[in-house]
Amino acid sequence: MTDKRYSVDHANIGNILGWIRSGEIGLPEMQRPFVWKPKQVRDLIDSLYRGYPIEFIVTWQNPDADLKFGGKGQNKEIIIDGQQRITALSAALEGNQVVDDKYSKKRIYIAFNPTTEEFATKSAAIAKDPKWISDISIFNQKDFSSYHYVGENSEILGVAEDQLDEIIQKLKSISQCEIGVIKLDSTLPINQVTDIFNRINQKGTRLSSADFAMSRLSSDTAHHGNELRKEIEYFIQIFGNSALADNIKKMDPTFANSDYYQHIAWAEKKNVRIFQPDFGDLLHICLGIGFLRGRLSQLVSLVSGRDFEKQTYTEEAMAESYEKFDKAVQYALNESHFSRYILLLESLGIIDRSFAKLPDSYTNFGYILYLFLKKNTNFSNDEIEKCTKQWILMTALTKRYGSSPETGFDKDLRLISENNEKNHLVEFFKETIAQNLTEEFWTLTLPENLVAQTTQLTNWQIF
Repeated sequence: MTDKRYSVDHANIGNILGWIRSGEIGLPEMQRPFVWKPKQVRDLIDSLYRGYPIEFIVTWQNPDADLKFGGKGQNKEIIIDGQQRITALSAALEGNQVVDDKYSKKRIYIAFNPTTEEFATKSAAIAKDPKWISDISIFNQKDFSSYHYVGENSEILGVAEDQLDEIIQKLKSISQCEIGVIKLDSTLPINQVTDIFNRINQKGTRLSSADFAMSRLSSDTAHHGNELRKEIEYFIQIFGNSALADNIKKMDPTFANSDYYQHIAWAEKKNVRIFQPDFGDLLHICLGIGFLRGRLSQLVSLVSGRDFEKQTYTEEAMAESYEKFDKAVQYALNESHFSRYILLLESLGIIDRSFAKLPDSYTNFGYILYLFLKKNTNFSNDEIEKCTKQWILMTALTKRYGSSPETGFDKDLRLISENNEKNHLVEFFKETIAQNLTEEFWTLTLPENLVAQTTQLTNWQIF
């Protein structure tokens, strides 16, 4: 008999939205750009109104962490599939704002015609048409009175009072519609949870380890995980487009006044195309410098309280991991460190990201190495820059991180750390570079690659 690693349940929409409001379930999409089009929200509400089934949502909860003095500290359950649907329901039924791709908050208004029982996205024409209810979220407000609404609007809408009351009750009952909930076993490892999501969504959005880490950070308030997630994400957005800074400040004023935002405010004044890491890139960099690890699945385990030595989850390990991660984020996003690394890349002759056709993994590991040498050695700035540049070129020319960057990161971080502890780091760099960039490489392997490759590929651009 197969070992079933999930359970199937049902919950009504109102309860699910209530669990999210209370923090019992984490929904990171509520704080991130909403990608659905308004008509998709309309169609979802229409399906529920007509009693049609909609897709299941999938949730997962890390194993509960052992508390220091006994007992269990419960990790928050996370919605890993269905985040956009739940965000859409929150927006349409409760009138909650969503964040657009410019990091501005906006409402999505779903209108309803009680005569034709037709849903539509609100438009200027609909707003002026007395036959339309321009916002169905009014029926779920605490102070809503069906009695008063029917008395005041039945004539305007052209619907008999008893018929209008029946329609209103049907609209209100959308919140009582049940959704199937698949709860994944808490003992499932992160890589299997990711695999499950991607098999469910074979034709849709694929879940990456970075998405998973983001969700885990978003669901944490006790250790400032959500603030760290915002610091990384807002930095990426502002560094890529400084015009978004004002929108982010208006959208999230509390965070904008925090020390976390002040630490990245320098990005508002930068306009650099050479090194623009995304969320996953920065998570890899922080994982590397903070924990000397290369796999993002390990970061999810660490901030969930995984104690790798004791093979269990503890609150103490969780707090320690968040402290390390916090320090790594601040170190990686330090203005001086980041700016000097960009100068280092410029000194390699890189004009912008596309010029050298250099995959992000090489510049990402280069930054990890640069930060490691600054943090853990007595190397001079010149020595740090020389070692970093040589490593970037060697790894790029030999495609050291080509097939499996995370595995390569993990291995090299371990080797670099071990050799540093033995005071053998300089020799390690020389030996590794000499072993990879041999005379045969320069006289045979590289020339053959150059002949076989288009001049737009990495080796040609570096050469």
